Amino acid sequence: MTIMPSFESIRKLFGFKESDNYDSAVIFKEQKSFAHSRLIEDREIFEIEEGCIGQVISESKLCLLHEDDIDKESAYDNILEGDLPQGKYQFWARNKSILILDTNFIAQDNYSDVIERVAYDEFENDVEDENIEKLFDLITNSAKNRFDYGSFSEDMNGFDSDYILFQIIASLACEEPVKLTIAKITNQFILSGAIPNEEYLKEFILQRRKDLGVEILAFNMANANLDNDADPLAVYYMVEDFLSKMN
Repeated sequence: MTIMPSFESIRKLFGFKESDNYDSAVIFKEQKSFAHSRLIEDREIFEIEEGCIGQVISESKLCLLHEDDIDKESAYDNILEGDLPQGKYQFWARNKSILILDTNFIAQDNYSDVIERVAYDEFENDVEDENIEKLFDLITNSAKNRFDYGSFSEDMNGFDSDYILFQIIASLACEEPVKLTIAKITNQFILSGAIPNEEYLKEFILQRRKDLGVEILAFNMANANLDNDADPLAVYYMVEDFLSKMN
């Protein structure tokens, strides 16, 4: 089995919406770069992490079963088609099937077309909310005081340096691999016909990991509260108070 981030999760990590005009080949290339293969033994329980998919490599067709259906002969007509979504499974070699132990995903009739959940939450669903935007600005403006932001803005060659800085803060807070953060930012440059200095971005991100600790904590605080459906304005004042005490 080959496990890799889903196309959808990589697309969101790059900051693209489904309706955006982007190069799918870039997403596929990044997706493959994080793929890893493993051998699943008989009766072995395995998990596919949130935001990932599992590509099954088998010489014969496999059935996909729920625990309650294992004794139903008709259930074995559910042939696995496509990729396995995030969840917990058990492989049964004897009856050529994969047993679903945790149905923590939304499946269609044939289990091949799923709506995947992603590990990386960048407040995307709330981006239009005025108070969320104020929260973005609050964290970003605080970060500007930690380094020579003027030089960084010039190095961005006219790109929205505030937005890129916030992307970096969010990436660091989510412990995203530096390589993936660079790829996401680089693709935005390329789509606009520019070629960024990837070595510069790498050094910049690694340095910001050292001096943006307060803003990373602020991001995680805001993210956790928004995930729990806290009022965005209340979260804004909470983060504002936190930053004022830390500065």
